[in-house]
Amino acid sequence: MAPRLSLNSLVTYVRKHKAVSFNELASEFHCSYMSILRRRDDIKYITSYNRFSSGLTLRDIPIFNEFGIWGFHGYQFSKWGNLISTIKGLIDESKSGLHAGELHGILDVRVNNHLAVCTKRELIARSNDFGHPLYFSADADIRKSQYNHRMVIYQSKHPVEIMPLSEANIIRVLVVMVKHHATTVEKLMPILNVEGIELSEQSIRWVLKKYDIEKKGYPSN
Repeated sequence: MAPRLSLNSLVTYVRKHKAVSFNELASEFHCSYMSILRRRDDIKYITSYNRFSSGLTLRDIPIFNEFGIWGFHGYQFSKWGNLISTIKGLIDESKSGLHAGELHGILDVRVNNHLAVCTKRELIARSNDFGHPLYFSADADIRKSQYNHRMVIYQSKHPVEIMPLSEANIIRVLVVMVKHHATTVEKLMPILNVEGIELSEQSIRWVLKKYDIEKKGYPSN
């Protein structure tokens, strides 16, 4: 005899298995997919944001991780619900915004299309100031804080190089190297002095190191 599709039996089955598909429920209770969908609305549930939202669990079952995500038997669930809401929630709560790769690492699903939808709906804000698209909160105050924090991280990884001499002098040094086949400080300094180019030994060494000339030889013209 087929199990009776009552609210109690549905809840009991889901609680026992923690996360199930709608098709599994339809098969278990020998009823149509639509019957499960209608009965679903009578229980406190959430659907998975992956696998086309085909997974179901009860709201009090998941133990969400630090990102608000819980996975079971291949199904991924979020405290925010669907993928659009989850992407927005993660970005809003992030300290320095998130890029697609970071979101993929958290969610384990492709997010590019959903990011485009979120941006178009103005649920989040996009920036191209960091070498690749980054996404921040649509809230101006939160976005400003996230942007500033991300900039600190970016600058720590991409420090601005301070040149000890001007670009014009760099070019003069390189020209002398090519012209005289000189690739050491000892050879370069007297030639530069004769030509009226007064540079410190440290500056010349910086040029040699910058262009890896001591290893590769003088630049070709």
